[in-house]
Amino acid sequence: MALFAITSVPLLTSCGGDDDDTTTSQEESKGMPDYVEPCFNWGATLEQVKSYMAGSSWQLTYDQYMLMYTNTNGTCSISYMFRESTPGLYYDMVQYVGYSESKLSDIVAETEKRYKTILTKQQEKVEGKIYTQYSGNATINSRNVGILVTTDYSTQINVIIAIPD
Repeated sequence: MALFAITSVPLLTSCGGDDDDTTTSQEESKGMPDYVEPCFNWGATLEQVKSYMAGSSWQLTYDQYMLMYTNTNGTCSISYMFRESTPGLYYDMVQYVGYSESKLSDIVAETEKRYKTILTKQQEKVEGKIYTQYSGNATINSRNVGILVTTDYSTQINVIIAIPD
């Protein structure tokens, strides 16, 4: 899962705030959204997730074997992935555009708090470059999931929550 997160980062390049995009927090005014919580209706179909997102201000920007939604100011995206072996929705990724150490720390702390888990800091060397990631497990909506927080240290922070194989 970590290698997928690192290699998929260049493919997904946007992120956002909460569903109504009306927050005016200090971070939001700097172009960074508040913590975003995606749909956790594990096993949902593409159409069910579209229905869930329909009442929000998020814009559907990709719709094929996966769904990607971007907030109105382009500072965040939510990606949903589906597969047949684990019927329906099994993977959510929230991608925050912009990076700072404090934002990374805030996202790790908020993820731990919301999902009642502790994320372990790990470093991995990929093609000569060292990547830091935070990983752990939790139970969300009655399903055991893996959680991974990654960053490229310059442009984005990713929070991946997925049902393991």
